Amino acid sequence: SPWSTAAYAGVGAGIALTGLHLWAAGSLGLAPAWLWLQLSALALVLAWPALRVMRQLPAHPMGRAPVAPGGPAAATLPPGTRGMVWSYGIFGFGYILPATFLPVLARSLVPDPRLFGLAWPVFGLMAAASALAAARWLGRASRLRVWALAHAAMGVGTLLPALWLSGWTVGLSALLVGGTFMVATLAGMQEMRARAGAGAPRALALMTTAFALGQIAGPVASTLLLRVPGLGDAGALDAALAAGAGVLLLSA
Repeated sequence: SPWSTAAYAGVGAGIALTGLHLWAAGSLGLAPAWLWLQLSALALVLAWPALRVMRQLPAHPMGRAPVAPGGPAAATLPPGTRGMVWSYGIFGFGYILPATFLPVLARSLVPDPRLFGLAWPVFGLMAAASALAAARWLGRASRLRVWALAHAAMGVGTLLPALWLSGWTVGLSALLVGGTFMVATLAGMQEMRARAGAGAPRALALMTTAFALGQIAGPVASTLLLRVPGLGDAGALDAALAAGAGVLLLSA
């Protein structure tokens, strides 16, 4: 529905808002301690509307939520969905590397915070815009095809800075990764919900867990590559980005 798509767009909007705040603060030369306090205040302000909505939701005491039809059989993953869980974990691994290191790469090219600070707002704005546009895309193609195309584009965006580091490749990476990671989230979650039926809550929980493990594995892999003799910091980051791109393209 349009409202569910708008909810997914909120992630990118939050990233963009935070990035714009940091970009303005960096341009003014504010101290990091003040930035942490400002971001804490911003988080509290933005949490208020969510808390008001949550108070209006029907409450179910722990352990007494309505039981979905299907009984014990609903607790097992339906056939053909195990690979979706693995793909969603790969998505977490591949996405977190450019999402983490794009501002670092931009700063290595342009030390001026008024310029390298734009990497994160661009990333967030693309995520918000793509989530809003995803409803139209999902109406024209299957969710699996949209998900696969998102992984492919994300893989290309992850690989570009590893092959050739420049302002253009960092910018394209922000566009390609920022413009696809929420589309992959939306398509993957909706496809699993449609396939899993009564077992959807458990299946979606497994996908979220796989994504979280992938997000943890990405920085760990890049840290381990730093210990490889002869690679250095830049070489280790390039190798990590190339690995992330490889698994994203393979999963696509």
